[in-house]
Amino acid sequence: MSLIFVILSSICYGLTPIAQTFALNAGLSPEIIILFTALTGLILSAVLCLINKTSFKVNTKELIILLICSVCGVYLTDLLLELSYTLIPAGFATTIHFIYPTLICIVNVIVFKAKPDIRIIMSLILSLCGLLLLGSYVKDISINGFVYAFLSAVVYGLYLILCEHSSIHEINSFTQTFYISIYALIISVFTSLNTGFTGFNGNQIFLLVLCGLLQSGGLIFMALGIKKTGSSIASLLSTLEPIVSLSASFLILKSGLTLTSIIGCILILLSLLPIIRKEDQL
Repeated sequence: MSLIFVILSSICYGLTPIAQTFALNAGLSPEIIILFTALTGLILSAVLCLINKTSFKVNTKELIILLICSVCGVYLTDLLLELSYTLIPAGFATTIHFIYPTLICIVNVIVFKAKPDIRIIMSLILSLCGLLLLGSYVKDISINGFVYAFLSAVVYGLYLILCEHSSIHEINSFTQTFYISIYALIISVFTSLNTGFTGFNGNQIFLLVLCGLLQSGGLIFMALGIKKTGSSIASLLSTLEPIVSLSASFLILKSGLTLTSIIGCILILLSLLPIIRKEDQL
């Protein structure tokens, strides 16, 4: 079941760049998008906590860790990715962002002394090759756009590592999302003060709600999945996101598919097989 949660997270996150690109093109700022995303996540997680009668109780140490998770996993990740979308194609930015599974595997081996698993290494190699092929269509690269996307991978990887290796690992996923959303909302309110909150039209409101639901769904499903699979496997499974983005771009934006993109998708799908076999043996 944990694999299903991570896959659902990948679908939500895979559709998010397209929704955010539409929102940016509609004249909305990255800060406003993050604000409404955090607000949606707060409302959704609060409702889920109440329905499931989940405790909101956390200690001071956990509050501090959740603050770091909110800054890294929601605010900075979203802000850096959305800034990169304005400089390089969203699909390419997403491809760069997906260096984070490699970073997580390296940190887990070096810092947390995790034993290297041949199946995870095989998955990592196949997924990296697939991602390189997916991003090979870009000719002119903005250095700033590349840096923004790469930094988004660093901060998101830190967020997933904290979710697995810190005390918040034991906190209910809905409660995690609730506090992470509160912090993200507070931060985005202060950073959005100069952008204004009036004059939204119907299309902009729809796009804000859509971005919020997709991002919040991805956050909740990832939190549910990572409890069982761990950050390394969850991050590798989430390489489905670029495939979802590419497919959605083809269907919605009518963007072309190249042979290298198709081969890249196949390699990423093949990279999931060792992980699924490993999960079945647990």
